[in-house]
Amino acid sequence: MPAARFARMLAIVLLLVEGASGASVGVTLLIGLAERAGVNGAISIPLGILVYGLALVAAGIGWILRRRWGWPLGTAVIVLGLAVLAVLLVLERGNDPVLLGGVVIWLITLGALLGGRSAAQA
Repeated sequence: MPAARFARMLAIVLLLVEGASGASVGVTLLIGLAERAGVNGAISIPLGILVYGLALVAAGIGWILRRRWGWPLGTAVIVLGLAVLAVLLVLERGNDPVLLGGVVIWLITLGALLGGRSAAQA
């Protein structure tokens, strides 16, 4: 199997898994907020996580269907996620292994997106 094709398949799997995970976390947090009365302004974080997850799922589906918008959507969302993780790591002074793990996973996903782009266009 050519490397670009493998990278494309890996990118699709990672986009779908990361997206489904993020969307489910967003939904879970939204349900938790709905159960608590009087929580004002806290909806933006779980809603953002839900939208982020759905965007990753959409990008993965776009790549499966070989739509032109799948690659830029996935790449933009992953780069945005990396930027958020970088800011959080600076705030935590690099002392959070969960955030560091997220950076590693997102970098692998970005690498797969970049490596699989030529296979997606074929």
